[in-house]
Amino acid sequence: TGKTIVYPNPAHEKITIETSDEKFEGAEVYNLMGEIVLYSESKEIEVSHLTDGVYFLKLVNSEEVIKFIKH
Repeated sequence: TGKTIVYPNPAHEKITIETSDEKFEGAEVYNLMGEIVLYSESKEIEVSHLTDGVYFLKLVNSEEVIKFIKH
C-alpha cells in the first residue's frame, strides 16, 4: 500500500485518484452516513451529480480512506 492523493479538493465536476498502488481495482465513495454513493473502476470519477458536502473515498484493495469535499 502506498500514498494516495485525490484532487482537486474541493471538487466540482470530477476527482482524479493518484496512487502508488500497482493493483488499482476501483474506488468506493461514501457519504457521511457511511453509505456507498458511488463506485468506479476508473481513476477519474465524475462527482458533479453528488450533493455538496463531505465524502470519503476508499480504494477497493486498501484500508486507506481519503476525505474530499464536493462543492
